[in-house]
Amino acid sequence: MMIISLKSYAQFDTERCYLQNNFEPIFTDTSCGLACFSEPADKYRFYFTGEKHDHKGNTNIELALLEQLVNDRKIDTYILENSYSGEYLLKKFLSLPDTSLEDNPYTRLLYRNKKKDFEEYYLPLYKLIDSTPQVLRPELRGIDVEMNLGQAYRVLNLIMTNHEVTDTTLLQFKAKIEKAGRSKGKRRLYGTAEMLDTIFYQKLDLFQRTLKTDFEDFEKIVEGIKTGKSWLMNMDTSNYQLAFETREEFMLQNVKGVLRDNPQANFFGQFGFTHVVGYRNLWLNKITNWKSLATRIESDLGLPVCRTVIFYTKTLSRKIKYLAMQAEYERLFEEFAEERLTIFNLNKPESPFRNNDVPVKREYCETFDGNDYPVDISLEFNYVIINNYFQL
Repeated sequence: MMIISLKSYAQFDTERCYLQNNFEPIFTDTSCGLACFSEPADKYRFYFTGEKHDHKGNTNIELALLEQLVNDRKIDTYILENSYSGEYLLKKFLSLPDTSLEDNPYTRLLYRNKKKDFEEYYLPLYKLIDSTPQVLRPELRGIDVEMNLGQAYRVLNLIMTNHEVTDTTLLQFKAKIEKAGRSKGKRRLYGTAEMLDTIFYQKLDLFQRTLKTDFEDFEKIVEGIKTGKSWLMNMDTSNYQLAFETREEFMLQNVKGVLRDNPQANFFGQFGFTHVVGYRNLWLNKITNWKSLATRIESDLGLPVCRTVIFYTKTLSRKIKYLAMQAEYERLFEEFAEERLTIFNLNKPESPFRNNDVPVKREYCETFDGNDYPVDISLEFNYVIINNYFQL
């Protein structure tokens, strides 16, 4: 990719003229203002949004884009930066009658007493899916590793609770995963993962007979725990390169699995920046020659990904370490940004941004040693959303 050389702010007349005619405000409460997110239906099979986690506006944007793409019949699969145990819980939750959404074990395990998550994401998603005609409802698929081992153990225990377990070995197995699901200690979480390998595969036939139609879900979570444990242990030992590459490859293989089930599937997913944009290096060059999930999909599957990134303005950055464009580009986009959310289409044939990287500066790089370091990177994307409204 060719990188745009930095110019003085006054020299951006071409870029300024283009942006002035290719932006729209977004009103996420009414799902309008996303008309420019309207590429021809056959242009992309993947629509990805990159964001910084835990920012309040992200779920609003995610659900608005999901609704737009579903209504436009551009996607039929909603992939989650979540594991198979998360997928299992979410599907169970979405299948509940609306009279019992809050008082059931699936909801309780989903948000673990975080009422905010229920109100800002799970309940609006439930309403969105429930109001969507059956023929248009997207398939939900969790493609990430089981990073939250505690959640995985809690879901395994819930599945076993729904069946009559009489075998002594299985009862001991259930007691251990129940205890691990309440634990925060890594020794117990990792030790239980090792126990799963030993007992589960030795007693495979017994698990199949006991769990019946739930066995396949149970086995997928057990398999995910193995990869999740490996990822966590690599992070613990500062083997970031292997940890990150293992995770991206795991996600890619799960995307391939969806395509095996449905070769014509079209996808939407909202992820952290790392999985969407074309970083060169991460974590002070501790991770080099980086290939994100989006990049792997394009290079390995030959399928283009429509990438949209969310930037947070300086008015919000006092409270968060944020990803910001280089000063000249930042001023250029914010010149037209509305007070709420604004989406810029950089994707038209006449766009001066096509086939170029917009220079980006991450003002603070959060590293695992607890310190902050400046680092320059470049990103590749098709749309930009400027968040000038939602606080943390």
